[in-house]
Amino acid sequence: MAAMFLAAVPLGIARRALDEFTAVAVRKVRGPAAQSIGHDADAQCQLARAEAALASARSFLFGTIASVWATACHGDEPSLHQRALILLAANQTARAATEAVDRLFRLAGAEAVFTHHPLQRCFRDIHTAGQHILFSSSRDQAFAKVSLGIDQPTYLI
Repeated sequence: MAAMFLAAVPLGIARRALDEFTAVAVRKVRGPAAQSIGHDADAQCQLARAEAALASARSFLFGTIASVWATACHGDEPSLHQRALILLAANQTARAATEAVDRLFRLAGAEAVFTHHPLQRCFRDIHTAGQHILFSSSRDQAFAKVSLGIDQPTYLI
């Protein structure tokens, strides 16, 4: 069950990155057009995709948590499938958050590599969070194994 709590970390980091990039995009000028990168069509699309991916993962995670909560409110223990689904939702949240931060970090350009820049901190933090064992591919495999009815992982039983 720790997965549902730990998944909040990448969600928060990515949210901060989206907010920071939005602030950077309206002031940072790049190229001969002398317009902010916020005017660049590709930057706009990348920002929209990062936002959508994060929102989708958040909805998946929160929907899964709501299902487990409803089960608990009925006095039942979460099923093996529900527990495996929480791991999958947490992993998807971490992946979507990492992809969003990576997109925004690249779009921000060279200024984002300096330690004082908020996007550099988001980049470092999201990749640090992603190293947690909870966000490893073995947790994705756990969901698949439960779905296929093979080798139930002991940490889910």
